[in-house]
Amino acid sequence: MRVFPGCTIRRSSEASSLRVSDLTISYGGEPVLEGASISVGEGQFVSLVGPSGSGKSSLLRAVIGLQQPLKGTVEPEVAPAEVAILFQDDALLPWKTARDNVALGLTLNGMRRRPALERADLWLERIGLAGFGHRFPRHLSGGQRKRVALAQVLAREPKLLLMDEPFASLDAIVRARIVQDVAALVERERISVLLVTHDLEEAIGLSDHIYLLSQGPRAHVTREYPLPRPRDPVRSRMNAAFAPLYEKIWNDLTREVDRAHPAEAAGRRESAVARKARYAWARQLTAFGVLLVVWEAAGRAGRLNPIYAPSPSQIGAALVELFGSGRIWTHLEATFTAALAGLALGMVAGILLGALGALVPLVAELLEPVMTLLNAIPRVILAPLFVIWLGIGVASKVALAFVLVTVLIFFTVFTGIRQVDRKLVERVLTLSGGRWALMRHVYLPSLAAWVMGNLKVAVGFAFTGAVVGEFVAASRGLGYLLAFAQSTYNSALMLALVLLIMLVVLVIFAVAGRLEKYLLRWN
Repeated sequence: MRVFPGCTIRRSSEASSLRVSDLTISYGGEPVLEGASISVGEGQFVSLVGPSGSGKSSLLRAVIGLQQPLKGTVEPEVAPAEVAILFQDDALLPWKTARDNVALGLTLNGMRRRPALERADLWLERIGLAGFGHRFPRHLSGGQRKRVALAQVLAREPKLLLMDEPFASLDAIVRARIVQDVAALVERERISVLLVTHDLEEAIGLSDHIYLLSQGPRAHVTREYPLPRPRDPVRSRMNAAFAPLYEKIWNDLTREVDRAHPAEAAGRRESAVARKARYAWARQLTAFGVLLVVWEAAGRAGRLNPIYAPSPSQIGAALVELFGSGRIWTHLEATFTAALAGLALGMVAGILLGALGALVPLVAELLEPVMTLLNAIPRVILAPLFVIWLGIGVASKVALAFVLVTVLIFFTVFTGIRQVDRKLVERVLTLSGGRWALMRHVYLPSLAAWVMGNLKVAVGFAFTGAVVGEFVAASRGLGYLLAFAQSTYNSALMLALVLLIMLVVLVIFAVAGRLEKYLLRWN
């Protein structure tokens, strides 16, 4: 368990597994949880309920060491290795069998593989999955995967188990059975449990104690409800005392939700995030400014050889001379023309070939080996070949940029189509949609996310192709100027051109980012 600044972790002298005192957690400078205090007794089942955004999961993450608190005290009576957490998603490694997934936590904690697998088999049998150990997660039902995840944490024999809505994704019958099994297991093994849940019935049926958190931000523990034992977590709702208790907690919870001002809270969070972003920019600019000052001072003091490391003022003078003479514009036009033409053609070709490869198996068999070979070689070595084939004009530069972008976009689209959520495809099919409906409503929007996500990389590849091609052989362009500067050992001019290329690409990145934000505003 990790210990963060501002959060004290110490042993408790009382018979409790966990005591949290005055815990405060913030995001973007805005506290979501403030001054929260809870206690989990030895062998006790405790639940946290509260409105969304009240910091329930954040508290769990702080206890396990995944979230850095602002301040507060955490007092565990168990060793770090005796604390386990069960998340809402089963989070099983898809390439490991159920048996190997259960054994993973044991081997990571130093147990040899054979005894770890033996204990995994024992726990799979305890949770009713004997004979399923050789199966991979995709061959198991949702309930079976949840049982494997439960066996994974219980096989470590934890003394304190944290659970973050672990049953939320299960259907009612499977959920009821697993809840009963969990209740029996933790009682038999004397495991202390801290459960986060939105289900009041589940909390009442399982818990010895319930804590209600107020509406966030600045959520805090507002009420506590001690509950008697014994109880059946499924049949507890049939008890005469269940209805009034449920009504009381529900009314208290509803009052907390009614107190919320979500728009105001969202505005505060947004402003805090914006402030944090501005501070980050300020820090980065300050650091860059300090670097330039030190660099310039070292150059003026004669500490740097101007042939190898010209000062910022010398680089700036070279840049000013380039623009002052007016000759830079012809070279910029040449590089832009080649890069943007290669980018556009490569995007079109990559999207078409990637889509055909993903949707038509025969095309995939033909294209995938070729694209894999092209991807395996340093594609910039094709520049001399293109110069021989197409001459030193713009065509050879466009061709190199085209190949670089096409290979990237091909694999982007090819992978994107194959990883489209099958549930979305089935949904459109059940709405009587055909092939074109699938393409329009499922594949194209999904592809847009994949392609736009790699657009900035494609822009970089296109400019790399154009500049490298010009560097090899050309009569104009930024690459041509770089080759000229190299031949005359003019390192100030070379660095000025590198800086110019970086600025040009950054401007295009900004435009691409705006376009991505607009086209993917749903994401």
